[in-house]
Amino acid sequence: GLSAAVSDPMPLSTFSDNASFLWRAKLRDYVTPAPYIAETLAYMDRHYPNGGFVFADVHRICAAALTEDKRRVQRWPAGVRLRDTGRNTATRRYMAVRCDGFFALAEGRAAKAVDLLGPVLDQECLLGGSNPQRRIVRETFDAARNKAAFQTPSTLGDPTQCPSISLALKANLPKPICRA
Repeated sequence: GLSAAVSDPMPLSTFSDNASFLWRAKLRDYVTPAPYIAETLAYMDRHYPNGGFVFADVHRICAAALTEDKRRVQRWPAGVRLRDTGRNTATRRYMAVRCDGFFALAEGRAAKAVDLLGPVLDQECLLGGSNPQRRIVRETFDAARNKAAFQTPSTLGDPTQCPSISLALKANLPKPICRA
């Protein structure tokens, strides 16, 4: 990501690149300095204060899930669901599930994230945008699945015994990394 204070060619590109970069760092367990997250959230609030533009919302979910600001964390998923009920479209329903899945992973509930994201993996085409931006759901699911394998005692030695990852295994996805 590139700081918006240094370069701001297009608000959408600056925001989406930074939010997805920070989220991907989170997926790999890198500790992101709080000022980077705060700067990205402030930029988001300045340029995309309201939801409804799906591509920006995809990245708003990533950025909002990174914060430890409990008010923001509680407000964002509720806002996505509120917009979902207003339009009741497949995209909005997908966004609500995605939001819940990303927030679950950010809160350390990896098995819940797997349960939420697994059934919607094939709906990423609803997002539009570029392949890297659509792949972030798959990357989040994979990270959650691997983390769930370590969080769930029943997966020790046999990942098929964990209900949270059985969907992934049935779909012939790569097996999660498990402790032997």
